Amino acid sequence: MSDAQLRIEAIQAMLAAGHRSVHLERHSLLLLGGVGAFLSIVTEWVITDARFPDIAQRGLALLAWLAFWLGGLSWLDHWLTRRARRERDETLPFAQAQITRAWWMLLSVGSLGSFAMFFYGGGAMIYALWIVLLGLGVYLFGLFSRPLIEWVGLAIILLGVAGLAAGLPYGSTRWLAASAFGIGLPLAAWLNNHVADTGLTRRVAVLGLWLGAVALPPLLLTRYAGTEAPSVPAVPLAVLRAGA
Repeated sequence: MSDAQLRIEAIQAMLAAGHRSVHLERHSLLLLGGVGAFLSIVTEWVITDARFPDIAQRGLALLAWLAFWLGGLSWLDHWLTRRARRERDETLPFAQAQITRAWWMLLSVGSLGSFAMFFYGGGAMIYALWIVLLGLGVYLFGLFSRPLIEWVGLAIILLGVAGLAAGLPYGSTRWLAASAFGIGLPLAAWLNNHVADTGLTRRVAVLGLWLGAVALPPLLLTRYAGTEAPSVPAVPLAVLRAGA
């Protein structure tokens, strides 16, 4: 191989590295997966009608609950990422800093949307909303990271949309959100570090395994455990606002 060809390949490698400059840290996916799964499972047991009988109180309690956990998660992830970069003598790319801010915005949108649903309805879609926001955040990182992470983000978005389109009950979407966080993100972290995503066939096969690992457990759980939302009569919005 001639020197000119070697130089051209080196330049192409540097350009590819510049385009995919974002490195999604393993601890970021593990932290977000653990906290997200925890909130999906535990929030229903903490923010209850018995503890907060007034709708406004429940909404404010949920907002404070999410702000505490997600704010602490964002701060801890930011600190750990900076420390990991210093240990490797690396700087944080400008693209990653901007995407991180966009990710914080998505978390804020999810928290405010959850708060607003107490007053304007739509609570049956809350977990689907969080699944879609999670997918958007992962997809944004994947655009400047590895193609496999980008595909995982798209798959998470499709899971949330498919759950709504299929009319999954409230309990099913709850456990699907817990699985997307608690299983999907740690599995994506492992795949990101151990599996090469070169080649379309391999990427599709890996994504299929990821989808099976994420979607099957909550569907089987709701199928055999019967985790359904309680059947209650519909209440008009005007009556709900009046406190009747």
